[in-house]
Amino acid sequence: MTTAENMTDAKILIVDDDQYIVRLLFAYMKEAGFTNVSSITDSRKAVDAYLSIEPDLLILDLFMPFLDGFSVMERIKTLSPEPPNILILTFLDEPSTRTRALDAGAVDVLGKPFGRTDAITKIKAALAAGEKKKQP
Repeated sequence: MTTAENMTDAKILIVDDDQYIVRLLFAYMKEAGFTNVSSITDSRKAVDAYLSIEPDLLILDLFMPFLDGFSVMERIKTLSPEPPNILILTFLDEPSTRTRALDAGAVDVLGKPFGRTDAITKIKAALAAGEKKKQP
């Protein structure tokens, strides 16, 4: 999936309680040619959605009502047979938050607010990193 031609076919799941962020990411990804993007705004449904969709990339907000992103990551890691490929979204783009997210298994962090170029670059890099994690 690391080639440009088929990277845009990757299954991507966005979990963010902010509908504006979800719509913005959808617009950016559509412009970039991504065709298989799903989203949910209720973190309580994130684990079930992840297990059902089996995305190549989970774009996950850290701070949401009910379950935060760290709790979602932990639950997915215990239930998923393969390590999840996660790109974290956060307004709190501080070194300690970034370190904690990466230590929890995320491949990168996308700070809010973000622009189109930064978002697409990080999404593509996270997809490529996920492919590397799968290789023996």
